[in-house]
Amino acid sequence: MEIDGASVSSPSCSIVFGIPTADRVEFGDLPPDVQNGVLVRLRQMQTIHFARRKQTACKASAALSASGKHPIGWQRLRALYYQFADSGDWRVLLDKRKAPKGDDGAQLSPRFLDFVKTLHERNQRKFAPAHAELINIWRTHHRVAPNGKLVHVKEIPGYSSWPVAEPDTDLPAGWTYANLQKKVARDKFATAATKEGRTAAAAFRPQVPTTREFLKIGQRVFMDDQWYDVDVNFLGVSRRALRPLGLDMLDHCSGCFTAHGFRPRLREEATGINRSIKVEETSWLVIHHLTNVGFRTDGTGTIIVHEHGTANIPQALKDAITQITEGMVTFDASGLQGDPAFAGQFEGQSKGNFKYKAPLESAYNLVRNFQAALPGATGHDRNPPEQLFGLKKYNQRLLEAYDALEPERRKLLKFPLLNWHDFIFVALHFYNAIDTRTEHDLQGWQRLGFMAYEYRLATDAPWRPMEELAMFPVEQSAAIHALLNSQPHLTRNRYLSPSEVWNAHKHELTRLPDSVVGALLPGEANLATVTDEGYFRLKDQELDPESILYLAQLNGDMLPRGREYFVLQNAFQPDRLIVHDKCHNGKIGGYLGSAKLWGREDVRDTAAIQRRCGQVQKLEADLLAPVARRGREITEAKAAMHDHNAAVLAGFNTPEDRLKAERSDKDLMEQATAALLKNAKHYDTEEQP
Repeated sequence: MEIDGASVSSPSCSIVFGIPTADRVEFGDLPPDVQNGVLVRLRQMQTIHFARRKQTACKASAALSASGKHPIGWQRLRALYYQFADSGDWRVLLDKRKAPKGDDGAQLSPRFLDFVKTLHERNQRKFAPAHAELINIWRTHHRVAPNGKLVHVKEIPGYSSWPVAEPDTDLPAGWTYANLQKKVARDKFATAATKEGRTAAAAFRPQVPTTREFLKIGQRVFMDDQWYDVDVNFLGVSRRALRPLGLDMLDHCSGCFTAHGFRPRLREEATGINRSIKVEETSWLVIHHLTNVGFRTDGTGTIIVHEHGTANIPQALKDAITQITEGMVTFDASGLQGDPAFAGQFEGQSKGNFKYKAPLESAYNLVRNFQAALPGATGHDRNPPEQLFGLKKYNQRLLEAYDALEPERRKLLKFPLLNWHDFIFVALHFYNAIDTRTEHDLQGWQRLGFMAYEYRLATDAPWRPMEELAMFPVEQSAAIHALLNSQPHLTRNRYLSPSEVWNAHKHELTRLPDSVVGALLPGEANLATVTDEGYFRLKDQELDPESILYLAQLNGDMLPRGREYFVLQNAFQPDRLIVHDKCHNGKIGGYLGSAKLWGREDVRDTAAIQRRCGQVQKLEADLLAPVARRGREITEAKAAMHDHNAAVLAGFNTPEDRLKAERSDKDLMEQATAALLKNAKHYDTEEQP
């Protein structure tokens, strides 16, 4: 489609038989059929203009158009020519039947449209107040300046004189709400950048696509914190319902969660401030991952991606980990956002780029979908469910009654919200469902070969891996293949779940030993004394309202009662307690080992209690063994004393004399017995005939 044309000067005006460059945006907004009609008329205008006989040219052009898409009578064509020749404006050639109705076709200058866009952007994503402000400026000749002051307006940008209203709209041409909204509300990026900032506008610009295709298991790990969208009770610790906080780690390659941490958002009574995740807790989660999950020691290494905010990691710890792993573990933080979109804006609050850890954010969306069905779900937006107000009010009354009741009666209360430990159990169930899902669309799965080809021998039989057919006898394998080929529904090709991928490759990782934790977090060690029962008894209200017990046994030996040791307790790894010796100068000493958690058994679980009793009996036997060794000498001395006194009372000087006499008597008895037997044998021989 050509929109350029010849230019001819006349005494009245310069006629251009095409679309001027300045009008091409407006021309492009017209429907294609209308555009084509204008170009046909422009060619007709050019033919008529250079013809010596105008009327004859109009008749000829009209006759030629009769068989085309834009027919026209020769009288109408002649009238259009003289209008066009007089004005030089291509708009007079528009087919009014097909062109936009109303003031959609009104010519509005770019300067005016920029002015309207400025009003639009100043009114927080709302065009209605922007249009109302424009009309108010036109009617009152005043406007509110960016500094908040009322100023006089002498002219509307884009107009040489003050605009005049049209009779049918009582507004200047093209100023209707519908027309202006259509013309200015197109650039979503500019609107978001001006009203919200560059971070919000980033959703309307090209992104940076990435792929996991070249990653290995454990090579790139994300860590972030979250608020769970649910209220829970923490009986015995908090007198009000609270929202749990979470810290999680996710492997990028497999999409599988590798570590979870839960913390109640308790209120500090002294300040009234609800606590958030602490830097110490993010540090412990990293330690938990390195000592329980592991890291890569090949050429790729492991990168832990974290954020600058709550889930930040102290630089000193990062440097120590990188050094102790010989550079195999490094760290990367998402970039900060908040720069202004233009010089006149103030900067926004700095925050991490959530797209930098998009796989973890996507997994968090799945978590929120699961927890939406829990009692006390708050909803993810600003408008929580209406019934939540009454539910929490009733729950609060029960919490107040809980403190006033006797311990035995407290257990009879039924709360509308989950208790803390029940919530953790349910949350871990959700995470397991996410990690074991096979219906997903994780990027790069097929290229990485994370697929399972399976078969079954009947529609009600379980699916089995196709690889096992190679281990069957040839005849049996051939028969099964023939069955599978005849019935396609007995085979399938499915995605592996994230946990299947993770479990198949997690052996490639190397774990840090517990012995290095004290060097990485020396300030986290605390003194603990071995109790008379042989425990380390620790207290952490945010983990458990009751004391946490660890058996003070290292490498099979019980530690001395009453002695102090330095211990390091990882809240995200409560199954063991790291124990260090205490030096004479009171400082932390060498690593001794890890004490195991000595948890409480359910009184209803008889089998578990019996197993624990067996463990206690073995511990008791181990404790008595050295006592028996040390008491053997006393036992032997007591037996010797009894032997000596018995010998004296029998007329001997020592037990040895008595033993000799007993041996002498025994020898004489044996000799007499032998003689008697010999004589008896002799008599028997003589009596024979």
